[in-house]
Amino acid sequence: MAYWSIDLAPVLARMDGAAVEQLLSTPGADCYRCAIARGKIAELRGDRAGADRWFARAVRMGPSLPRAEQAWGEAKLRRGDRAGAIALFRQAAKRAPRWADPLKFEGDALAAGGDPRGAIRKYRAAAERAPRWGGLQLAWGRALEATGKQREALEKYRAAAVLDLTPAERAEVSRRLG
Repeated sequence: MAYWSIDLAPVLARMDGAAVEQLLSTPGADCYRCAIARGKIAELRGDRAGADRWFARAVRMGPSLPRAEQAWGEAKLRRGDRAGAIALFRQAAKRAPRWADPLKFEGDALAAGGDPRGAIRKYRAAAERAPRWGGLQLAWGRALEATGKQREALEKYRAAAVLDLTPAERAEVSRRLG
């Protein structure tokens, strides 16, 4: 499986099960990034137990690398397991202290749990590492808005508007600025 396989997980998850299994069983499929991709595929297919097994395997394969904990944390956050997600994001942040992603996603988990102030702290720390991340600026704006800081939130939305965003994020920024 190729290096970029993690990014293809959503596409692979929608493919025929036998075709994906054949692809995943090719030589070289037993690698760190491949295990993460398999975890993402299992998660997207609704196989949470399988996803957890693959993510755990990836953690064992790369004990000093952060991507497995990050991906596993994202899966747990989508499931609503905020505490489990936060623990994994914190572990990823320890392994890669200069990486913004675990901090941003921990902020998302805190915001989802009703702690916008805690989320703001994480977003601020993430922005020190990735100041031009549009999705981060948008999330930070939402958290500021939740604390009643409308003016600061608008600044973050304006900042996000000129950065790279997904189509859904761009639509949200337009609504919030409109």
